Amino acid sequence: MPVKIRKIPGELPKTFWERETIFVSNLQALFFGNEKQTDVLRREISGVPTYGGRVVPVFDLVYQGGKNILFLESKPDPAILEYLSSKLHLTIPEIRVFSFDDYLVAGSSHCDDTHGLLEGIRETPAEWMDAYVTDEVLAEIARKTGKKTICSHIGSKDGNNKFLLHNYLVEKKLPTFDTCMANSPTEVLACCADLQKQGYDRAVLKSQIGASGCGLIQVQCNDIKISDVPEYLFHEGPCLVQGWIEVRQRDIRRISSPSVQIFINDEFAYLYDLTEQLLSKLSVHEGNISPPSNLPIWDEIYDDVFQQAGVAAKWLYKQGYRGTASVDFLVLERDEDIEVVICEINARFTGATYPSVLARHFLPRGAWLMRNLKLINPHSGASILKMLDKKGLLYKKGMERGVLPVNFNLNEQGEVIKGQFLFLAYERDVCESLLEQIHVALPLIDEYERD
Repeated sequence: MPVKIRKIPGELPKTFWERETIFVSNLQALFFGNEKQTDVLRREISGVPTYGGRVVPVFDLVYQGGKNILFLESKPDPAILEYLSSKLHLTIPEIRVFSFDDYLVAGSSHCDDTHGLLEGIRETPAEWMDAYVTDEVLAEIARKTGKKTICSHIGSKDGNNKFLLHNYLVEKKLPTFDTCMANSPTEVLACCADLQKQGYDRAVLKSQIGASGCGLIQVQCNDIKISDVPEYLFHEGPCLVQGWIEVRQRDIRRISSPSVQIFINDEFAYLYDLTEQLLSKLSVHEGNISPPSNLPIWDEIYDDVFQQAGVAAKWLYKQGYRGTASVDFLVLERDEDIEVVICEINARFTGATYPSVLARHFLPRGAWLMRNLKLINPHSGASILKMLDKKGLLYKKGMERGVLPVNFNLNEQGEVIKGQFLFLAYERDVCESLLEQIHVALPLIDEYERD
């Protein structure tokens, strides 16, 4: 049966999963075995093993079946766990440490379960397993331990595939970017030359599967060399070469990037939040704000955005994907018209999932802002919370505004080097004011961090 679309922006589904679940934080598996692209992720984003801590505050809100277990790549900061439970009254799942290397070993065909990892999973009462992505490793661990995965391996992989999505959008006659498929670096150069003839100064190269800007490379159409095209772009087959959209090109006077947050189970696809992505100059995700800042245009495009998001959700459902996801758009404003184009789908817990679920849990239909903030010098988690509390900024359950630290990224000494911070209020401008105030309360660098 086709999935049923439920549009509930500003509210959470009554339940996400009523399933007792083991979740494995496998962020380094996002590219399904593309090791060279994974190395880019490790080089460009500091503290990758500690990013899994973002799951902690929302875990029992999403998986509501009972006693859950969360495997993280490293131990979370103890002070933030205390804050989440005592000040926000959130339940914390049982947390176990499962390094990415151990994860790979546990899912290999020759694993002897030296550390008892598989036995520990096998003995838990939870029937289900889930992760950022369900790759072959997770599927094998589930098979060995007699568990079921919430999403299939193929559903997870295909649901994140930009090549498959592009072809589907073309088939459905929805707007798409000017795109050329390249099977080699030589073909990339030919695609760029063709896009230059169409009036583009720049192009973007996209691997079929990417995340957080990894697998996305911006190039000058008239100055690209074969050496500029990394091999990992072709791991899944042809890469996408697309014309880079920018202001003043083709009468475009403004570009926005909304994102619809969705949740898909076996029967329904819930469209539960509308946000605007906060992007760097290279279009790398650095945060989200809800409701979107360019409010005057939303009355004109609101229905179009949600209609296309529904089409995307149906496509995800057909691929076999189940879980949370984000559908990202570009909105191109011209004097004569406004065009809405699906940019990509991220079929996993995304950088907008955590803040959206928390914001809609504490302040339904309120406003929220999410930013990744880096400290000038490392601090303890306890000191950061104390500094926020001293200034009256630290959010506590029942408050109508405040700063909610979602997760801390730690160095090898267990000190906080950066964190994901959620700014909550009923008005968007109050959230923006809280962001200004945190720069006074904490010793932060001026630039925002990528997600």
